[in-house]
Amino acid sequence: MTAWHVGDVVDLRGSFADENGQPVDPTTPTLTIIQPDATVVQISGAQLNHLSTGNYSHLYTIAQAGVTQYTWSAAGNVTCTGSGILVADTAPRDGVCQPWCTWDDVLKCQRGTDVSGLVDESIQAMILDLSTEVLYNLTERLYPGVCETSKIPALAAPPIPWPWAGVGTGYAAQGPAADVQTPRKVAAMDLGADSGLMPVLGIKSVVIEAATLPATAYYLEEWRWLHRIDGNAWPYLQDATDPNKNRVTWWYGRIPTTALARAAALFAYEQAKWCVGHKCEFPERVTTVSRNQVTYVVIDSMKFIQEGRTGVYLIDEILESWRKGRVVQPGAFDADARSGMRNIPGNPPLVTPYGG
Repeated sequence: MTAWHVGDVVDLRGSFADENGQPVDPTTPTLTIIQPDATVVQISGAQLNHLSTGNYSHLYTIAQAGVTQYTWSAAGNVTCTGSGILVADTAPRDGVCQPWCTWDDVLKCQRGTDVSGLVDESIQAMILDLSTEVLYNLTERLYPGVCETSKIPALAAPPIPWPWAGVGTGYAAQGPAADVQTPRKVAAMDLGADSGLMPVLGIKSVVIEAATLPATAYYLEEWRWLHRIDGNAWPYLQDATDPNKNRVTWWYGRIPTTALARAAALFAYEQAKWCVGHKCEFPERVTTVSRNQVTYVVIDSMKFIQEGRTGVYLIDEILESWRKGRVVQPGAFDADARSGMRNIPGNPPLVTPYGG
């Protein structure tokens, strides 16, 4: 079973046939989706993509963690197939969270072969995902895009009061009336550990006791540590009967460089040409060699993949340039390399979670 995550787009497909097993278009094909919280969503008629006689599809974005059920149905004496379930969670993904490029980016790469009307929407999505996945793996899995996840905000142990010059009893970051820096590792919640150690890009929402906190009530430090700055501590004990009573939702990940996004679009274009039977730039695995009146077949060992290449010159040129840029030149010094010394622009300076 595929491990889905909240925010994934799933191509749900249904097929209809008459009593003789022949494909038929029913009067009102309907896709019923039951979300984990029992919310029922129905898509029918023109809202569905009509692929061919008897075949329909719908691109559904998973909105909730848990088990989502979907069922295809229609009025009349017809049979349908394609119903099932989707099991999704909000855990950090081991892979990309979004394609590196759009189909419009792919069409801008066209040279000779026009693929704009040759592949349907579901194939386009598959090509974009595949192109992104391949290049993601060839670039050290550093650029998953923007991902979203959530967790119950809870400290591993009861918070320990720490005197500070702010307002309130504070286990928080910095008092509204204070200009001093105060060690407060005990008050910080580590979101980076729940993001696969990817940078935390921003906080979507913080819900405490079923109430959404204003953005002024918390502070994100070092792209990882979340502090409360409203004079209160993070919860310690949780109500297991209501996991949404306290919840933090945030974005994390890295955006690919402009050049890498362009490489993904070029790679997707070559795949699109291959899908419709047109000549593409991918290297042929089988080569016929003739020597001394002897003809034999050589099968490429695909060594180029082991070397971190795709076999397409322009794409490999971009990848090689990216790798060269990753190499630290002799004598170079990165003033921001020390962990804990760089803060998000626009926020007040803070000491590190390690008290440095």
